[in-house]
Amino acid sequence: GAVLQVFDEYKEYYICAFGDQDGDFCIEKRLVEEGVFYVNPENGIDLRFVLPDAEYELLFASENNITGHSMYPPIPMLEVKTGEMLKAAADQFAADGYKMKIYDSYRPKSAQYELYAFVQDPRFIADPYINNSFHQLGRAVDISLIDAGTGTELRMPTEMHTFNEQASRYSREFWTEEERQNVDYMTSVMEHCGFRTIETEWWHF
Repeated sequence: GAVLQVFDEYKEYYICAFGDQDGDFCIEKRLVEEGVFYVNPENGIDLRFVLPDAEYELLFASENNITGHSMYPPIPMLEVKTGEMLKAAADQFAADGYKMKIYDSYRPKSAQYELYAFVQDPRFIADPYINNSFHQLGRAVDISLIDAGTGTELRMPTEMHTFNEQASRYSREFWTEEERQNVDYMTSVMEHCGFRTIETEWWHF
């Protein structure tokens, strides 16, 4: 229900703010024209302003997910402090020759209800009937890494958002050595920048 002020335009986007604040995020003009409104986290920021060099494939904002349809507009949002932590991680990855690929960030609770209805396993999708996940607070991100030299995504234990035990960190003994090294490297950088992990998903921070 927040009221947004559009104070500038950039290509296909409106740059918006809350009240008299500076620009917080942008929204595609076509979404506004289609009447699609997007509830974002408090103190949210569009990651495209913070991480312009990252790659974005917001699966739950596309048809390429277990529901088969988009559940919210493709706007990669995080709470500002978390976005700043992610920028620090991206800088370290870049120094090491990698680029971040972001698959999910802020996720509206409406999407959480839909995902939970499909998965029905709180190990992989937090039960929205009990509480909010960190995605709903804009304080969680699902990522992988790309080799900046080749443009190839690093080999990880599973595809993104497989929601099964093979993706769990406690299954690492079944991962290949390359997969373990890639997850361990990504984890070490993210933890150094203040993120925490969960045991059931290698991609979630």
